[in-house]
Amino acid sequence: MLLAALLAGCTNDNSYISDPAAVNVESPFTISRNSLFQAAGKPGVLSLELVQGTYREDWNAPSPFAGRSWSGQFRLSISADDGRLLHTFPLSDQYNEELVFNDLFLIEFGDYNSDGNPDFTIGQYGSSNGNVFKLFTISEDYSIKELPVDSTPELFITVPERYSVKLDETADGFKTAFYDNSLGRQVVNTYRWNAFKKVKQLIQQKEVDG
Repeated sequence: MLLAALLAGCTNDNSYISDPAAVNVESPFTISRNSLFQAAGKPGVLSLELVQGTYREDWNAPSPFAGRSWSGQFRLSISADDGRLLHTFPLSDQYNEELVFNDLFLIEFGDYNSDGNPDFTIGQYGSSNGNVFKLFTISEDYSIKELPVDSTPELFITVPERYSVKLDETADGFKTAFYDNSLGRQVVNTYRWNAFKKVKQLIQQKEVDG
């Protein structure tokens, strides 16, 4: 009788614990917040925000998806130092699949077309071999747009960083690298800005040991 009562009590407790929690969020949820002064010497803050979607935790999910997870509709926003909203950009509209972020992070900046404006990458999980990134830029008027890369919608790069990475800058572009399992070698891609087409063009692909 005592054992049955204890088991019944455990069942009730587990049922209570497994009930979904109700969490009210009254503003966009900021996944990444970045000072533009530190990155590019200009006032303002660039944020990546979840504006509609879901937050969940699953610490038993297979890696790399275990832990916290934010999914849904995301935007990039630029605000003045006093909090005034200067510009928003619908980030999710640039992707065919739903965006998922499993951690908070900082955005990495560079100048990949030598125009003096800050450029940056936003990434998503690709595979155990690397992650996929898109390029974006911030104009003088604080508007945001994607910097297209010729012949590919995304850059596949073998790096530990998942959501933003600083690219290896060259005199007129940048380099990326990924490990090709079929070759058993590293492949380095070199991109150069084509001002006429306004795209990044792949100008060299080279296999290297490593």
